[in-house]
Amino acid sequence: MDSTNCKEVLNALSEGAAWYVVATISANVGINMTVTNVICIDLPGSVEELTQWAGRASQDGSGGMLVVYASRDLEVVCHNP
Repeated sequence: MDSTNCKEVLNALSEGAAWYVVATISANVGINMTVTNVICIDLPGSVEELTQWAGRASQDGSGGMLVVYASRDLEVVCHNP
């Protein structure tokens, strides 16, 4: 998406003309507006990324939500340092 289209989408979102935007994680960079909910279609690469995404949801404290959809084949492995 070029910068003109990006600005149009962000303006529509901030003015209430758009309710949601489907984007990659790179869209998070430089957005200066309230984001209420974040929906992830796959797990991030690290716990730090997951924490960042969760923190992006409702930074204004109004009660946002992070929803992560992951494969049923997910295997959780804990490593003790």
